[in-house]
This record gives sequence, C-alpha cells and structure tokens, in this order.
Amino acid sequence: MRLWTLIPLLSWTLALPVHQEGHDHPVHPLPPPVSHYYAAIDLNQDLVLAGGVRLLGNSPWLPFLAPGMSVDARGYWQGEDFVVTSLSILSPLPFTYYQGPGALLGLKGWVQVWFDLQRGIPQIFALYNLSQPKEIQLLTYAGPQGPEAWPSKLPRPTQPLPQGWVELRGILQGQDLKFVAVSPFPSS
Repeated sequence: MRLWTLIPLLSWTLALPVHQEGHDHPVHPLPPPVSHYYAAIDLNQDLVLAGGVRLLGNSPWLPFLAPGMSVDARGYWQGEDFVVTSLSILSPLPFTYYQGPGALLGLKGWVQVWFDLQRGIPQIFALYNLSQPKEIQLLTYAGPQGPEAWPSKLPRPTQPLPQGWVELRGILQGQDLKFVAVSPFPSS
C-alpha cells in the first residue's frame, strides 16, 4: 500500500476520541495551541473581552482598547481565556485616547474618549463616563505633522512630539490643560 493512500486513513484515526482509564466517556484531544487571536473588542471595563473571550496579560495596550477596535493578539489559551504576550491594534488607526475632564471636550464629568479619523476629521469613536476623577492622560500617534487624530477642542502640546505612539500626561491650571510629561509609548 502506498503512503498517499494511507494519509486520509491516518488523519481520520487521529481525529478519533481517546479513551482514558477511569472515564466513562471518551476524551477528545485538545486542539493545537493558538498563537494568534483576531477579534473585535466587546468590553474594556475592569476586564477586556474580545469576541466573547477574556484577554489576560500585561500588554501596555490593554487599557487603551475600546469596544469596536480590532486586534491581533499573540499568546496562548489558558482554559477559556487568552493570555496576551503581544498585541497589535488593527483598526481604527490612527486613534487618540483621552482620559480627563469632559469639560475640555464639551462633555460632562470625567471621561475616557477614543477619537479616530473619519474623512480626515477626528471624531468620537468610543466614550465612557468615569465615576471618579483620574489623572489626565492621552495616547496618540504622531506623524511628521504632529498628532494625527487629535481632537480639535484640546490644545496641542507646545513642544514637538516624537514620531510614533506618544503618551502625554497633563494637569489643569484653571480651565487650561498643561502637559507635564511626554514619552514614547510603550516605554522601554
């Protein structure tokens, strides 16, 4: 018998359930480990859900994900959860994340807002109201001309930003936003 005639039979036998001692029913072999998980973010409040699966890990990008964003997560399965070892945001790109007083954007309370570009104009992509004030923080992508999805109501930093992803921290001075820290993201 030739090898290529055995291949379909071999693959069929590998798919058969395995019987283990002490079990009344056969145990199916686990699928091979998955190295990529592509999904859209469903939720990011105390836990991150993507495609109904909880994403775990310490990627610096996890806190900046918003519902509707598409991601490519690399990692491994741990039960029903996916442990992220590295993460790429597929869309929307570019985007700007803002956490701070909503009044600077014409909104009420403290907010988390994600802006993306629609026809070249920054628009709100996602919005959460925060129950308590937190530090003022922005994450944006800066190209040669500066931030690419910067909300028009926020003042731009006075110093030029390095190209790439940049994290900014700020404080309120009266009604004005002053940036006190600018650093590449993620930090090394």
